[in-house]
Amino acid sequence: KRPAMVRLLGVALFSLILPACHADSRPAPPRSSLLAPPQQRNRAARAPLGQIASAATGRPQIASLLEAPRGGGATSPSLGWPIFVSFLYFLSIAMTAPALPAFCNSLFSAGGADKVNSRGVSLYGTFTSIDQLFTFLFVGFWGAVSDHVGRKPLIVMSSSGVALGWLTVALSTSLPFLYLGRAVDGVTSCMLPLTQSMVRDLSPAEDLGKNLGRLQGLSVGFAFIVGAMSGGILTQRKGPRFVFKCAAAVAAFASVFAVVAVPESLPGKRSLPRFSGASLAKSGSGLEKSEGGGGPLQLSEKTKPIEWNGLGNPVNALKLLGRSRTSIGAAAAFLLFWAGLNGIQINLFNYAQYRFGWSKVESVKLQALSGVVL
Repeated sequence: KRPAMVRLLGVALFSLILPACHADSRPAPPRSSLLAPPQQRNRAARAPLGQIASAATGRPQIASLLEAPRGGGATSPSLGWPIFVSFLYFLSIAMTAPALPAFCNSLFSAGGADKVNSRGVSLYGTFTSIDQLFTFLFVGFWGAVSDHVGRKPLIVMSSSGVALGWLTVALSTSLPFLYLGRAVDGVTSCMLPLTQSMVRDLSPAEDLGKNLGRLQGLSVGFAFIVGAMSGGILTQRKGPRFVFKCAAAVAAFASVFAVVAVPESLPGKRSLPRFSGASLAKSGSGLEKSEGGGGPLQLSEKTKPIEWNGLGNPVNALKLLGRSRTSIGAAAAFLLFWAGLNGIQINLFNYAQYRFGWSKVESVKLQALSGVVL
């Protein structure tokens, strides 16, 4: 059965890589402001990550250069690029899903066994919380930076960060070192919003939802099928530290692949961002009326600095969600969904082992099933 599985995996990976080798020959449609009327906004080709938040906050974070269409006849890179690099990133994370709880349990079990125990479960929850906390604090900031410098540099940073994080855990000899590894991973964790921004950069408005679904299914869903299965087998046979090293190698390969092969999707001239700690109130609205005093508000022609108290502050991002019933309802549904999903994912392996005596391989089959559905 193993050669057949290897061939099947090879065909699946080839199907992901092949589209990335060919450029999309369709001309890139022009970018339009998110502040335009609905009939114009629906024809917009794509919008950068920071511009979406800017429209809500009244603070532009990108220059008008990024609103200009590409040159006549210019072609966009294939969607295979963000899908494949995101697949590699989430493959490295999925591989550690069965390894990390086993590793935490082994730290407090006699003889290093991965028997479920309360201290190991608590440590695993702490690791996950550290990762998610730093992600919450920094993911919006990195998204704003990507609107200045482009998506590619931040993709390289995110892949390198997760590689360094898993390598730190693999070589750790103390709890503070372990905490450091998870913090590094959390600070640099911004791959999904970056690749979603690439899809927005490359997709016509009418295909945006469909292409975002492809990204989610082909990269995240397929990565958790392959990664969870391989991680469970390797954890059972080689131990969790070996899995962490393999995950670090996969993420490092993703980083090198991004440097060498992945093209930049953000059109226009890019520049280093300017940073400021000035408050939102002191900096003005950053919006100007169109000529003649009428019509929609337009983004300022001048590049604004990225301000921690503005777009980069996650608390201000949360305030945006309370501005309408639609945003409140959508945010509440999203929060409840992910709270439940993360609760299942965090506790799945420990619960299945404690309650049913399942091995890691048996547990990852259940997780792989969720990836198939996705």
